[in-house]
Amino acid sequence: MKRIKKTTTALPETEQQIAALITATILAQTTREKHVAERDQKLAKAAAMIELEYGHDLQIEFCDRELAANLATLEAWSLRHPDKFGTARSLTLAGARIGWRLGNHSLVLRAKHKLKDAIAFLSGMVRRGSAPEASKRVADRAALAAQYLRTTVALDKEAALRDRDTHATQVLLKAAGLQFVQTEAFYLEPLRDGQEHKTLTTT
Repeated sequence: MKRIKKTTTALPETEQQIAALITATILAQTTREKHVAERDQKLAKAAAMIELEYGHDLQIEFCDRELAANLATLEAWSLRHPDKFGTARSLTLAGARIGWRLGNHSLVLRAKHKLKDAIAFLSGMVRRGSAPEASKRVADRAALAAQYLRTTVALDKEAALRDRDTHATQVLLKAAGLQFVQTEAFYLEPLRDGQEHKTLTTT
């Protein structure tokens, strides 16, 4: 059973008081839904009216297209005239600096190579380096390869929950310091025919 939370409101003592509290809760939820719906409608209507009058979205879209076209043209020009940029690979003109700068390093696959093959290659090297007969050169390369492989061990909660009714699983996980629990949440679900069900829960 869930522990009783402290509340500043006096607890109801009669069934009539409980019914009144439930009615008040349903009314509060219904009123909230009404206000949320009205707010969303008014926001959408206001946004549509602003766009209709000022056309901000269309203007922004036009600017985005112009920016993309201008940058593409400047890039194409710079590729055709690399001599204009010097060793700094940049050029100051018309109150701006244009040019090329190096980005962050990234690790990518070489042409015609696959990631699974790269992982298999490094894993195989680690296995060969751990063999008793491995030479120092092979062992050193294996140690280097191991630095670039990630091994993650995590608790498979989904598998444990799937087997929660199995005695052997319960004994094993209890010995490991784990246990299965099931929480309870108090809820109030207004019975409204023909309307979407809304379940209210405590947090």
